[in-house]
Parts: sequence; C-alpha cells; structure tokens
Amino acid sequence: MGPSRSFMTAQGARAFRTAGSRGTVARASPAVARSRLALQKRMSSSAPKAEVPPAMEERYAPAIRYLHWIMAAGLLTCVGTVLAAQQVKGERKGQLMNIHKSCGLLMAGAIVPRVAIRLVTKAPSSVPGPAWQALAGKLSHGVLYAMMIILPGTGIAMGYFGGKGLPFFGYKIPGAAEPNGAIAKQAFKVHKLTGQALEYMIPVHIGAVGFHAMRGHNIMRRVGMF
Repeated sequence: MGPSRSFMTAQGARAFRTAGSRGTVARASPAVARSRLALQKRMSSSAPKAEVPPAMEERYAPAIRYLHWIMAAGLLTCVGTVLAAQQVKGERKGQLMNIHKSCGLLMAGAIVPRVAIRLVTKAPSSVPGPAWQALAGKLSHGVLYAMMIILPGTGIAMGYFGGKGLPFFGYKIPGAAEPNGAIAKQAFKVHKLTGQALEYMIPVHIGAVGFHAMRGHNIMRRVGMF
C-alpha cells in the first residue's frame, strides 16, 4: 500500500503542475495576442507612406478645365468630320464639311476666353521629373495653343476672303463683297498643314497622359471638371 500510495501521489502532483502550466499559458495567450497586435499597429503606423508631390495637387482654374474639355470635343469633331468627308462625295461630303466649319467657328469663339484666362491665372507647376520632360510639356502645350488659334483663324480667312462665307449650323455668315483669292489660297495652305500636324499632336498629347499614368502621376486631376 505504501509504494502504491506514493506513486499515485507523485503522479497527481505532476498532473497538477501540468494543468497549472496549461492554465498559465491559456491565461497568457490573450495578453500575448494583444501585445503582438499592438506591435503590428506600431510598425504599420511607423512605416513610410508614399507622399503625393505638391505639384500633383495643383489644378488649372475651373474655367480653363471646362474649356479644355469643350475644346477637346470640338477639335476631335473637326478632325473627325474632315477625315470622314475625304472618304465620301456629294451631299454627304457637304454636310460633313458644314459640321466641320460650324465647329471651327465655335472653337474660334472658345479660344479667345481660354487664352485670356490662361494669361491671368496660375498654371500648375511642372510634374516631378527631369528637365527635358518639363520642357517637352511646355513646348507641346505651346504648340497646341498655337494650333487652336491658327486653325480657326485660317478657316475663317478661307471662307471670308474666298467669298463663299461661313456656314454655322444652318445659318450663313456672308463672305467678303470683293473676294481676295490670294489670301484665301494662302490661308488654305496654312490651314491644311496645321490640320495635318494636329492629327499627330492629338495622339502625342494622349500618349503623354499615358506616360505619366505609368509613372504614377494622376495628371488628369489637373484638368478634371470635378
């Protein structure tokens, strides 16, 4: 009886110690979990966050942003209608050219306030990047502005000095009482060459947006309407 009782007592003591250690672990587990969670929060809060360059937060004046999209639609319509007119003949060709010329007059009216507002408002700073990139951006914008002035200007000169007048969505602005063929001819040459150049500048302009997007620059925010 003595050895058996001693063995049982030792076994019970070991079981008690094991149960006690398990209880300690069980009680410690929530505390350990909370400590780990707090540590993870501290590490995540202290991790460096990507900062948006101040230049990317800048935007054009609201009027410039609205006129940008109005004129973008008008220019695409002008280019699209003249390209379509080159593929057809007869009455359909005339209809497309009337739309082309009418939108051209709208662009002539829109470019005046756009240039005026652009001159008296602050433009966003250059997008972060090398100097050649900033220079290319300023140069391309300057060329586009020049085209937006030259194209409607030469188009009006063609219609007026050619004597045919200027169609405007069903109405007609009369041409010069005494046509000047030399001016009309020269205006046509400049208009044609500038229009052909615009057909290349538009995809270049859109491609530049894609270039900045790939570099993480939300360039569209600068001209977004909202």
